[in-house]
Amino acid sequence: MPNSKSSILDSQTDGMVWRAYISQEDCISCGACVSHCPNGAIYLWNDKYSVDTGTCHFVQSCFSSCPADAIYPIQVPWNSI
Repeated sequence: MPNSKSSILDSQTDGMVWRAYISQEDCISCGACVSHCPNGAIYLWNDKYSVDTGTCHFVQSCFSSCPADAIYPIQVPWNSI
């Protein structure tokens, strides 16, 4: 994985694509990330926020909006989204 979140590009590598992931342990349920997602990929689930990887286009605007720094880049298989 690249060293910083901001250095990652929304690219497909070996059948994988980058998407945002919200750590359920770190999420403080403030909802700050929701308004920063232009694709509406963030939703409330079990009192914490999650990302729909099929809707996420890895714009990355949610990363800087999170006061708990709970949003991370992950790679998922492109055929699973």
